[in-house]
Amino acid sequence: CRHCRATGTAPGSSYQDCPDCQGRGRKGGPGLLRFGPFCKRCRGHGKIHTQTCPHCYGHGHLWENSSYHLQIPPGTVDGARLRIAGEGGKGFQNGPPGNLEVIIHVEPHFFFTRVGNDLHCRFPISFAQAALGGMVDVPTLDGCRTLNLPRGTQSGKVFRFPGGGAPGRAHEPRGDQVVEVVVTTPGNLSPGQKAILEEFASLEREQLTGA
Repeated sequence: CRHCRATGTAPGSSYQDCPDCQGRGRKGGPGLLRFGPFCKRCRGHGKIHTQTCPHCYGHGHLWENSSYHLQIPPGTVDGARLRIAGEGGKGFQNGPPGNLEVIIHVEPHFFFTRVGNDLHCRFPISFAQAALGGMVDVPTLDGCRTLNLPRGTQSGKVFRFPGGGAPGRAHEPRGDQVVEVVVTTPGNLSPGQKAILEEFASLEREQLTGA
């Protein structure tokens, strides 16, 4: 509190011995003065002020909203803690203040799911791409990367981009990107597409029956 300079005392007021501990700062008999518990009323000071600060009500500090610029290290995971030194609660008996610990919450991503340092994703491909194979561009943290689909790729087939995952913490290596392809079934077919698929189905039946 800047009004009382963190003393909790109103300007111009005086101090007196704490009546609970008789000015000793600790509770207990003569033999326990050095090791007894701190007096709660005076918080171990042995003195109490006759008039408390009207701004902080004798606490010596005020609650206020502040903003801090935090540098998030690469590879930070959900639940990680970052420490801001000296921004915690008031220290005991005018000691140094504590630290402020910030718990990081990582919001879910619409495409990537983190597993350790690996990044998993599901990438849709068409029936034609799965059957014929070809090149597709898959989003990564470093931009799009080309994936060569072999002919006859099945839905659920997993591919891996080494080093395409999340950065590791400290000296951990960067993870991989794991891509699971999902073959999509077209819902709305044009007349031309429908004719081609019907011809394909007819050829498939002939192949199965040997006709």
